[in-house]
Amino acid sequence: MICEGTNKAPPIYVQFNEQGEYERLNVTRDEKGQLRGGYVAVAREHIDGICADGQAMSASPRPTVALAKRGNDRAKGYVEPQSSVPASFTIATYYAVIFGNFWVPALLPSGHHAHLGSYNLTANNFANATTLTHFVNSYLTASDNFVNYFHGKGHIFGPNIAGSGSAQGLTCNPTSVVSETWLVPSSIPNIVWHAGSGNNTCSPAFFAHATPYKIFAGANDSQENTFWLYNNGETEPFFKAATVNSYESTYIAGQAGVAFLVANVYPLPVSEYWTINFTNVNVWTQP
Repeated sequence: MICEGTNKAPPIYVQFNEQGEYERLNVTRDEKGQLRGGYVAVAREHIDGICADGQAMSASPRPTVALAKRGNDRAKGYVEPQSSVPASFTIATYYAVIFGNFWVPALLPSGHHAHLGSYNLTANNFANATTLTHFVNSYLTASDNFVNYFHGKGHIFGPNIAGSGSAQGLTCNPTSVVSETWLVPSSIPNIVWHAGSGNNTCSPAFFAHATPYKIFAGANDSQENTFWLYNNGETEPFFKAATVNSYESTYIAGQAGVAFLVANVYPLPVSEYWTINFTNVNVWTQP
């Protein structure tokens, strides 16, 4: 733990490299509209400023450190203990940048074919984020730290994000959740699933300010994925997305990484501030 915080929100996680320097995962869209990532140094004065604002902060090793030790063992899923998905965390804006993005690499255990996750979230002011800023939750994620390639199956939500990518003619609520496949780099854009492809995954309005929700989501190695949305405390989802088969022959199989991040397109205004708080986070694989 870098600092405890006083606002009672879950910690923001940053990564540290082999030299012990703090970094954050920054993800934006390229000229083709595809996600591109990279690690950016975090100045100590920024960490001190966030801590002074009352926000807790923690650190975990940059995933390349874990990957270097992984080897080729597919007998069991592999996640470095220090890099495991935390049970609670926050993604937020400070100093016109996004802090708290992370991904955790893993392999599908032998005999396992699906990667699932569930978590509670509360978004504060996220509906007023810069247009096309969006949360990404990806399963079966294969990457090299989001620098050169990124394959994943999952879902997205954010202000006016529905209708981007290949979702021609998609008409969703501006605050919908939508299923998406990422195949970066690729000659095709990100695949947003909608009525035009036979599967409309546009949810009702979501991420209302300071409103707690629960999400259950996942994907399997047949390249099918879905998500369910719950109101806080309810046992029945208010929305079940269609299970879509987004098969692509070039998709990298056998990976079970998971990503929780917010991507943006344009530079954020200095005055922009929002948070997404995640609690009761669990991810697992199964046959």
